[in-house]
Amino acid sequence: MFKSEKKSGYPTAAGVLTIIAACICIFLGILYMYAYIEGWDYYRVHPPEYFLAGIFGLLGFAFGLTGGILALKRRVFPLAMIGMAILTVAGILSFVEPIVGIIFGVPMLVLVILAIIFTGISKREFT
Repeated sequence: MFKSEKKSGYPTAAGVLTIIAACICIFLGILYMYAYIEGWDYYRVHPPEYFLAGIFGLLGFAFGLTGGILALKRRVFPLAMIGMAILTVAGILSFVEPIVGIIFGVPMLVLVILAIIFTGISKREFT
């Protein structure tokens, strides 16, 4: 007889949390790219930090969405973790502007850290 392994709900939770964080991340990427192009303050300064945060926001969305889908399907553990790691960097870079970082970066970081923990716990379930 074949012994069936029970699958936990951790990868599913990790995938959903990662996809939600990626959706927050695309908003941050667009916001910071707009801030870089148009200038954020009264002097229309274009700080390179906004450009970096915007690029990582857009990359975080792409890699985070991919990582979340891979976690849901329980496939390619390293790539799922790389997507979550890039989301973490994007969350840290969201603190370029402190108010934006507190409002959007903190929830995104909490979601991604929980997703990393859940994915790490369920590493054996990935193929």
